[in-house]
Amino acid sequence: LKAAKRGLAEAQFFYAGLNYLGIANLEPEEVFKWRLKAAQQGHRTAQFMVGQSYFTGEGTTQNEELAYQYLSRAADSRHPQACMYCGFLLMKGKETPHDFKQARRYLMGALFDEEKFSTEDKGILYRLLADVNFFADDGTQDIPQCKLFLRKAIRCGNDSAREALKDLEERGL
Repeated sequence: LKAAKRGLAEAQFFYAGLNYLGIANLEPEEVFKWRLKAAQQGHRTAQFMVGQSYFTGEGTTQNEELAYQYLSRAADSRHPQACMYCGFLLMKGKETPHDFKQARRYLMGALFDEEKFSTEDKGILYRLLADVNFFADDGTQDIPQCKLFLRKAIRCGNDSAREALKDLEERGL
């Protein structure tokens, strides 16, 4: 706590994490406050967690624009989960501009560290990659790539991918 109060980003990040280990008894707003301090100093994982908090509203007010700001900082530092969130927000977000080219870049960036994802999260990542290849409005639609990622998502147990692939095949695509 002393180091966190002195402004050391790593200490601020770890102090907030003590709550989840049962060592500290912090309210969600307090956890968010310490993570935000670390994120503002460039702590990559703190940036991801602050972005995630703004996305979900945990410990703070839900704000998609601020979520994207912090998530994109972490994603630009190659944080794989942040890459996935950024790709999602650029494709389907309400307060972020739709940018399929940038969404694809972020989602492909997440693939470089896909071993850090659970099987379920890999299924979500592959489904998002399928969507970005199908719904691309920038002239880069790629149906074969879409099907490839849908099959990968299916192998991860993603049921919505199974339905999407079935729909594509029924439409003759």
